[in-house]
Amino acid sequence: MKVDDAQGHQFPWANLLLFAIALVPLFFGLRRAFKPDQRIVSKIFSSLAAVVGLLLLAGLLFLIYVMGSWLPASSAAPQVGQKAPVFTLIDSNDKPVTLAQLLTEPINNKPPKGVLLIFTAAIGEGIVTSSCEVSKRI
Repeated sequence: MKVDDAQGHQFPWANLLLFAIALVPLFFGLRRAFKPDQRIVSKIFSSLAAVVGLLLLAGLLFLIYVMGSWLPASSAAPQVGQKAPVFTLIDSNDKPVTLAQLLTEPINNKPPKGVLLIFTAAIGEGIVTSSCEVSKRI
């Protein structure tokens, strides 16, 4: 579930739930380590592990929620339901492919309803290139 804030960013509530679930084993691990019959070494190492875990969690929360809010709203991004602009890309076989071509070629004698594109980055000979694969025509 996501809710838009004032800048149009979506707030990922599900991430907060996952972070809260991650705190549960951390709590139970600390509770188990501090039982009266445990050695001092296990108490020290479990405390260090808990501190490292909490620091990682705090860093991820800062990265996602604070630094994510610093990103500007994209006014040029396509909106849901809006048609994609006309474009031509090079596929993984170095052949040009247009969006119109993908939307008009029939699949099993039926016209496709849509196109799903997957963009990947590849490193070859020290140069970063990008390619486009037509993953699935719906």
